[in-house]
Amino acid sequence: MSYCHYCGAQTQPWDKFCPSCGINLQAEQQTQDFSQPQTNTQFHPPQANIENHLAKAIFSTVCCCVPFGIAAIVFAAQVKGKIEMGDYQGAKDSADKADLWANLSIGIGFVLIIIQAVISFMTYRF
Repeated sequence: MSYCHYCGAQTQPWDKFCPSCGINLQAEQQTQDFSQPQTNTQFHPPQANIENHLAKAIFSTVCCCVPFGIAAIVFAAQVKGKIEMGDYQGAKDSADKADLWANLSIGIGFVLIIIQAVISFMTYRF
């Protein structure tokens, strides 16, 4: 079992590209100088791959269901701090929760708008 030196994901000896970050593993093997010991053993995934979904969370709070939107904003705000501390899995979890709560807020907002439209149509007097 080997590991990608860029993101730290486990790779198989026959992998041409890293399954996590997509870096060309064969090019990495060809350019490595094995005469010098490798000193950089700490792996850092690319930070740009974790989206915090803050814009969606703010939109869902303003336009849809406020309580769920606030939960989405809280989780979205945690992403940057976790990345800076090196907790990439925690940052990914917070980003996923922010996305989930924002989607729930938007969904509930649309359902409430449809219910309100149906009630308004039924009570309209011709």
